[in-house]
Order: sequence, then C-alpha cells, then structure tokens
Amino acid sequence: MPNHHQTLARLDLLVSEACDLCDRASAARGGAASDPEAAVPFAFQTVLGREVRKWLHRAEAGIRTVKPDADKQCGQRAVELRRLVDNANVAVLKRSESGEAWNAFYRSTRDIRSSGQRQASSAPS
Repeated sequence: MPNHHQTLARLDLLVSEACDLCDRASAARGGAASDPEAAVPFAFQTVLGREVRKWLHRAEAGIRTVKPDADKQCGQRAVELRRLVDNANVAVLKRSESGEAWNAFYRSTRDIRSSGQRQASSAPS
C-alpha cells in the first residue's frame, strides 16, 4: 500500500500529465488552425486520442488508490483529478458533440494549474 507521499506524488503526476496533454493539444493546431475553439478538441480526437485514453486509465486507477477518509491534501488532489477524468470521459463518450466537452477538460486543467500556481506562490518560504 503506497504511503501518503507516494500517493500524493502519483496524483500530482497525473494532474501534470493532463496539463501536458493540454499543452500539446494547444500546440497541435492541425486541420482546425483557422478555428481556435475547434483546435483543442481536434487534437484530442486525432493525434492525442490514444494518449488521452491511456492517461484516463492511469488516472482512474490513481483515484482508486485514495481512501475515502484520506488526508486533506490527497483528498483535494483526488477531487481535482476526478473532475478531469469526468470531463475527459464525457468527451470520449460523446464523440459527435465532444468539442465543448474537450474544451471543458482543457479549461478544468487550466483552472487546476492556475490554482496550484497561486497556492505555491502564496506558500510561506
């Protein structure tokens, strides 16, 4: 059974991987270059499709390792990761209407990233 630090590190890594996927989706303009709102979903549905599904399986497994009565830090990170997984699952399941769902996944990841940066910058040194 992983200890607190190992569990938190795994959850942090999974959130970081989601951020990386979003960075790559943003950079991979592909055939939707003329429509920025469609560029991210296009990348997730094409060049990043397999990687997103692999990440989804790892993220779901990571969430399962967190006990319901986990400490505040792991519990909060698991909730954030659950939101990302839920958004990605909606996008995968609603293929024909997944543009907005992928954009929701992208925005959720950005929200988590920016809140993490705010927390890190306000933490005492």
